Amino acid sequence: MIWPLRWRTPRAVINAGVRRQLRGDIAGARRAYQRAIDTDNHHSKPAGLWWMGSLLHREGQHDDARWYFQRAVDSRHEAWAPRAAIDIGDILVAQGKTSRARRYYLTAIAYDSPSNPGGAVWARRARARLDAMLDQTND
Repeated sequence: MIWPLRWRTPRAVINAGVRRQLRGDIAGARRAYQRAIDTDNHHSKPAGLWWMGSLLHREGQHDDARWYFQRAVDSRHEAWAPRAAIDIGDILVAQGKTSRARRYYLTAIAYDSPSNPGGAVWARRARARLDAMLDQTND
């Protein structure tokens, strides 16, 4: 896939962070994700926020991860915001905070639109997660 010109440089920064993370260079990955966040670009900033949150979540730093995910949700980016909302919902479900998780899943579901295929993918996943959570709490 060829990325649009406006995404190429920011996307390269994110890719460098992912490569560093896969090699175990957590500090290098954090620096790369922070560079993406600092660009203040409509696409790279929320992507960097999500990747940083994901990295911190995998490292067990759930509160810090939620902070980054929340900033990605606040960006209202058509694809990264619903993805981050799902992740916050998942963290809250793991903590037993299902009513708060429900709000985040509903936030992600709100991005379901034929004109927003990137967000619609995450909205469908949020709907499935919400349904699964409700099934578990009704048992």
